Amino acid sequence: MLKTRIRVALLAISSTAPQALALEFGGGGGIVTQGDDRISPALQGWIKAGRFLLSSTFMGEKNSAFAQQIAFSHMSYNENLGKSKTIAASLGVGGMVAQTSVLKFDETGNSRKKVTTSAGLALGLNWTPQLSRRMRFRVSWDSLFIPPGISVLYITYGHMQSVTAGLGWDL
Repeated sequence: MLKTRIRVALLAISSTAPQALALEFGGGGGIVTQGDDRISPALQGWIKAGRFLLSSTFMGEKNSAFAQQIAFSHMSYNENLGKSKTIAASLGVGGMVAQTSVLKFDETGNSRKKVTTSAGLALGLNWTPQLSRRMRFRVSWDSLFIPPGISVLYITYGHMQSVTAGLGWDL
């Protein structure tokens, strides 16, 4: 009885071990929309461990009236769609941190900075064909649905989304 339980436990561990040990690091660039028709350039980085995906997208802008830096990250469960080994969807939770600076806020030329955060639902799709034994190309669409409000200067509909492409390395 004990030997049977040990065999079942070892079989379960060995069948899940390849998924647990699969690790992919990557980065790339793309664009971000902030809930409306504004498009900004962005950088993205990700770590994928088995079926879990941690991804962050960074963007910023500056003009004569304001400066803003935004990072939105998510931790998601990533699952292949159908029998495809290269197309996957992700669902998880995410957060956003934004620093907004209003330049020359008053008549003396002072500036005002505000850091805000929001959290919400993260959705995504990614296509990751294998280029070589360890190298993968990745195109992804990620979206973060957050409560709208004053957390970011230009988010009007309560979501941010990015389309990025990059290279990943399997370990």
